[in-house]
Amino acid sequence: MQGKEAEIAESGKAQDGDNVPAVKVLVALNNLPAGTIVNPDLFRWQTWPEDGLAPEFIVQGSKNNKSGVKPADLTGWAVRRGIAAGEPINKKRLIEPGTAGFLAGVLGPGMRAVSTNINAETGAAGFIMPGDRVDVVLTQQVRKSKRKDIQSGSDRDKVISETVISDVRVLAIDQAFNDIQEQTRVGKTITMEVTPKQAESLAVAKRMGRVSLALRSLVRDPKIETKSAFTSDEEVSRFLRGRSSAVPRVLVARQNLPAGALLRDTDFTWQQLAPGDNGEDNIFEALESPVALRGSFLKGAVDGRKPILQSNIIRPGEQGFIVAALEPGMRAVSVAVDQVRGVSGFISPGDKVDLLLTHEVKDTTDKPVLTPRRFTETIVEDLRLLAVEQVVDPKSGKPKIGETITLEVTPQQAEIVALAASMGALSLSVRSVPAGEPDLDRIVSSDLGVSQALLDHVILGTKRDPDLVRRRSQLNRIRNAGGNSNRKKSARTPARGSSNRSVTIYRATAPSTVVIER
Repeated sequence: MQGKEAEIAESGKAQDGDNVPAVKVLVALNNLPAGTIVNPDLFRWQTWPEDGLAPEFIVQGSKNNKSGVKPADLTGWAVRRGIAAGEPINKKRLIEPGTAGFLAGVLGPGMRAVSTNINAETGAAGFIMPGDRVDVVLTQQVRKSKRKDIQSGSDRDKVISETVISDVRVLAIDQAFNDIQEQTRVGKTITMEVTPKQAESLAVAKRMGRVSLALRSLVRDPKIETKSAFTSDEEVSRFLRGRSSAVPRVLVARQNLPAGALLRDTDFTWQQLAPGDNGEDNIFEALESPVALRGSFLKGAVDGRKPILQSNIIRPGEQGFIVAALEPGMRAVSVAVDQVRGVSGFISPGDKVDLLLTHEVKDTTDKPVLTPRRFTETIVEDLRLLAVEQVVDPKSGKPKIGETITLEVTPQQAEIVALAASMGALSLSVRSVPAGEPDLDRIVSSDLGVSQALLDHVILGTKRDPDLVRRRSQLNRIRNAGGNSNRKKSARTPARGSSNRSVTIYRATAPSTVVIER
């Protein structure tokens, strides 16, 4: 029968150019062995003479296709008996999912069908379809010994993930498959074709931990598919890799550190514990965070690459920290700051800072031109930062300043800071390293020095905020009033009763001065 149908197919191709009545029937694009799970990509429409049609053929067009079968309707069906390339598709040669004998007809010789529960996460969000190839991945928690090893932190459980079954064929999703729906449907059960040994492995894996599926590509790449033994939580997390190192790492100084130094991030690093050292009084990386060490007071000097011991530091917040950190005769004062005024949290103990005061001054004259006036000035320079209330923003992971900072000041500077805190808002300005610039005359920045709009308001007397167009319009009226001679006269001899104010108008780089009469 297959040979006769193939001959008819060839004759149909030869008669495409003739006027012989012909229709198009659904044929196999390639050879379809028994057990193949089909999809629309395995079919094509082939011209076929009408006198060679059989009732079982699927004919294109609703007029001839009385059964109304479309290629998409056959998705997920299995081939009961092999179909040659170019042979018409016959529904009697296919098995519909969910019908009796479906799995038996799909399974290869000696193979087994096993099922497992899936969801959107473990089943590739519903994009796995019958006929696809998948890997089975097991994720399990391996319990560690109850004996606590402080140096290596090995008292915790480990999480291991490994591929236990590779390259197996998906037979069915649930008991039915519908590819016509607009949205992908996530099944609850998936059935796979496995060997007897793989069936046993899957049963054990489901008891050991969570089983998930990984969809394989249709195109193989041996370089990428190199098999790994397993993947542990230490390979995924850099933090866990540091905690569970075979040789624990301890805190050491990067360079020579003098006594009294406040530890900065650049002052210390982590180094493997020396052979034979029992680690007594050392600070282990597995048990300490660099953020907690930042700003710690160093009691005694430490040579470079030598351990910084627990007994040799006082952490910020511990009793006696401020007293130990202060230089003889100095004082410690705390100042309330926020994220902006605290340099966005990127300051640390040991930094040198200037303290800025922003305050308002009211004009008490009878006719104030501008009130209140606002000024910002540097009130204290080159102060050492002793402590910072600092936290880590959980959203960004970046340092975030707290509500207070503590500064080292002289007794007189302590009075200045206390008074300034009641006058206005205090801000910090971080100094460069080294902070050795010569002392300059005290500079005060005012609102008029910062805002050109306010300056124009005072000089021009505009009722509303001036802009460039209004300023030009006023100056043009003054320039054109009375002609050139009158303008010169008014500039030299102002009229009585007029209020004279001057403003500098910048054109390119050459300034000129005019007189405004009111």
